[in-house]
Amino acid sequence: MFNIVVMIYETDAGAGCPSLEPDLCVPLWVKAANLFLITVYTVEVSLRLFVHRARFFGSKWNLLDLLIVSCGLLGALLSDSEAFKRVNVLRLLRVARIIRVAKVLKRFPVLMNFIGGFVGAMQAMVWGLVLILFLLVMWSLMAVQLIYPESQKLGLAEDDDCRYAFATVFRSALTFFQTLVAGDSWGACAIPIINQAPHTYPIFALALVIVQLGLTNLV
Repeated sequence: MFNIVVMIYETDAGAGCPSLEPDLCVPLWVKAANLFLITVYTVEVSLRLFVHRARFFGSKWNLLDLLIVSCGLLGALLSDSEAFKRVNVLRLLRVARIIRVAKVLKRFPVLMNFIGGFVGAMQAMVWGLVLILFLLVMWSLMAVQLIYPESQKLGLAEDDDCRYAFATVFRSALTFFQTLVAGDSWGACAIPIINQAPHTYPIFALALVIVQLGLTNLV
């Protein structure tokens, strides 16, 4: 838990830093805590490797700890590299330490069962997403042909997103995903276009019913 507290404080301090190098705004005690934690983890993994020898690599938790320690040591070695500072690779490597919390979950069987159920549902969610994207592309093809010409008759400003919301298949799919899946302002573009061209109403209505009310609830 102390590890998570240190990471949260370090992330907040770096995010609010006006400098191009966020590490300059991180307090000294946070840097010392990071060094202390990686030292403890390194000693712990080294002792386990010495005791278990080849059996060490047979445990996934040992491999997880080895990965965390490797990322921590790599981050410490590259701490003075300007190239790595620019792309924030060091921060990404430090985030790997949060994976260590997964070891604590083993002590809570109910929580582990819940996580197991979630992992089991991932396959259905992935295929559901694929089907949703397929349907969005299908509706987007129709939208470019039927809705985009009508949206140009509304006389919208050049900087209005609705003017080009259905200009291409990609933008149409993005608009449908934003409105039907994410539920963001469905009527902002749809209502003006429907008022201008009532024959486009079935496209919006069927897309809403099939994607939002049907498939997303099924998944």
